[in-house]
Amino acid sequence: FLLAALCLALVGWTAQLAAEGDLFRIQELDVRGLPPDQAEIAKVYAGIPKGTPLYAVDVEALRRRLQYLPGITQIEIKRELPNRLIIELLPDEARAAALLNGRRVLLNRKGQAFSMDEKTQDLPIVIGGETAGDLRLAVSAVNAFAAVREPDELAMVRVGPLGVSLWDRTGVEHRLGKRRLRERLERGTRVSEEARR
Repeated sequence: FLLAALCLALVGWTAQLAAEGDLFRIQELDVRGLPPDQAEIAKVYAGIPKGTPLYAVDVEALRRRLQYLPGITQIEIKRELPNRLIIELLPDEARAAALLNGRRVLLNRKGQAFSMDEKTQDLPIVIGGETAGDLRLAVSAVNAFAAVREPDELAMVRVGPLGVSLWDRTGVEHRLGKRRLRERLERGTRVSEEARR
């Protein structure tokens, strides 16, 4: 009985020491998946000061705060004992660039503007995208083009009242309308290949 009480007291003392000491307090907030400057911004959004007890971090509240980071599609949060919190962020992939309110922005796979990055020279430019629906249609056309041909062959996407038109880097226009974009592109590619023969 005395040995059991002694072991129980030792476990209790160890737990109290761990709770009050620095053993399980966050020493490092490790943000992965972003360049260093953006990782520092993510740490600000996280709002977890150094020294916070690792077990006291509300992971769901942290995830909700990080969802406000622009251009992030996936968030994973892991606790690594004894004192590290790891945040893995998956940045969004740019599918096209557009000119919105006089600024060049990147568009993700859903047609949402997510960055004001100026590195848009390799992306097709979207013209005429006035509404969120227009931008979604434009990115759908970009995705359809990428399924049929090499994505870097696409130069420009124009959205108008009759639908979407694509220009490849050789200057050929593909008028697709608003529906069945991939099917129309495949048919146009077949016709083009037969015409070359």
